[in-house]
Amino acid sequence: MILACTSFGGKNHIAPPPEILLAFTSTQGLNSPERIRKFMIPAFTTEFAETHGNEIEKICALRGQNFVSESVYQQQLISATSFNAESRVSNIKAKTLILSGDSDGVAPLQNSILEGK
Repeated sequence: MILACTSFGGKNHIAPPPEILLAFTSTQGLNSPERIRKFMIPAFTTEFAETHGNEIEKICALRGQNFVSESVYQQQLISATSFNAESRVSNIKAKTLILSGDSDGVAPLQNSILEGK
């Protein structure tokens, strides 16, 4: 199993910084190029954005080709904020590779570590 940029949820989950949470909660112009870009930028480090702007534009264009309804987006937010598998993590028996970025602002690295489990 491979888990990337994720969290087990629950009371010990480390939430993204408030400015990133605010970017996620707004649905104004959800499918507009401006909103997509604004939403995507926090997913990258400043250094990456400065040196790989063309890659970010490609990702934004791909997202723009895929309409997301407001109700589906809100359901995704609810799922992301209420998910809690912390008590079940120790039940995973499959070999698991956990990938995390040490500068990930959306899914902080600390969420990939469940000490004592």
